[in-house]
Amino acid sequence: MERDAGLAELDHETKFVLCPSRVAAVRVLLRGVARPEHPHPAGLVQTIYFDDARLSSFAEKQASDFLKTKFRVRWYDGAGAVFLECKQRIGTRRSKRRAPLPLAADALTRDGLAGLEGLSLAGFSAALGVPVAGELRPTLYLRYRRERFVAATGERLCLDSEIESLAAAARLGCRRGPVRLPAAVFELKGGARELPAACAGLAVLGARRASFSKYFACLAALTP
Repeated sequence: MERDAGLAELDHETKFVLCPSRVAAVRVLLRGVARPEHPHPAGLVQTIYFDDARLSSFAEKQASDFLKTKFRVRWYDGAGAVFLECKQRIGTRRSKRRAPLPLAADALTRDGLAGLEGLSLAGFSAALGVPVAGELRPTLYLRYRRERFVAATGERLCLDSEIESLAAAARLGCRRGPVRLPAAVFELKGGARELPAACAGLAVLGARRASFSKYFACLAALTP
């Protein structure tokens, strides 16, 4: 019972995939029915995902596991603070924890995966409140453009486009990046699983509900 109560407190995160050619039209729709989320209504998201030698995080998504866990380092617009994040998905619900890292965003933008090669995540278990395996290593560097809105009913809405795989770890033997995905993503975050009525036009624009992982899709795009 306590486990179920704790699960109920987590936000839902529902994703809709759409064709990149429809991004401009979706943007117009969102600007008409929602307000920009401040103080960061839009920006470039840069992320390096960690995984183990067995690519366990990648495999969780491939197998559609009910519980999925990802560790990543994230920064924005090539500057500012750098964060270590743990994101867990439990069915359609999500939990995200983050801790600041003493790293320079401009150096990570320049060096990519190589800039994190010597970083051990195990020491950040206490800050994140979750166990972090010492065997995790930087695996994939990706970026995308995110636009953030808030619906009148309170849900957070995100439009992610220009999603690119920039580089995968050499140990994987993948092709070299960058590769842009032929998809954009709309995300609904909050207590509801269904779209606000004002966003019903997304279906007309071709947005379809789907389970979508940027890490999985971007790494797959670099796989021979």
